[in-house]
Amino acid sequence: MPERGNIEDDAPDEGLGMTTTASGIVLAGGAGRRMGRDKRAVEVGRRPLLALAVEAVAAVCADVAVVTGATRPLADTHGARTVLDRRADAGPLAGLEAGLADARHDLVLVLAGDHPGAGPRVLRELLRRLSVDEALDGVALGTERGPQPLVAAYRRRVHTITGDLLDTGERRARALLDHLEFAVLEPADWHGLDPSGATAVDLDTPADVAAWEARR
Repeated sequence: MPERGNIEDDAPDEGLGMTTTASGIVLAGGAGRRMGRDKRAVEVGRRPLLALAVEAVAAVCADVAVVTGATRPLADTHGARTVLDRRADAGPLAGLEAGLADARHDLVLVLAGDHPGAGPRVLRELLRRLSVDEALDGVALGTERGPQPLVAAYRRRVHTITGDLLDTGERRARALLDHLEFAVLEPADWHGLDPSGATAVDLDTPADVAAWEARR
């Protein structure tokens, strides 16, 4: 895994560097049923999905944590520290709550662990957009499917909102955006940083994995 630094590290692209440190969260609950097995064991290009996500976040953030369920421990977090989500079967929204509450910095980058092609330049831009506007709670990646709450940057304070939603029985990660002051990094604003669009690709099924391997 590359050496971790602040979010100006590994950033040769003019205008993308920052001096603000940030925490990074990789969500690795592993309970996705469409894959037919634990996603965290899936390999693409002979590399675990989780390792690829951790490396992408570590290229941008000073502090990286993998959030996993207490009932689904991980043997290998690929150099990141572990945060336990203790709300059983509450989905990625619970992972967000646990990871944000544990974050060591105000700015927190969030990436679902099933995104093998997340580009550090795009992730860095999410953080930059958030850092320049104190009124924003978050900035989400925009795609043709709408904003992606699991490829986003949040302020640490969002964990209280996430907890409140979970207490009402809410489990949908997208529901969080309805309760935040957030911006969207639109495709036109990030495709120049990732022309292939790989940052937005998540692997949910064996067919998705096969398509990704063919694309590579």
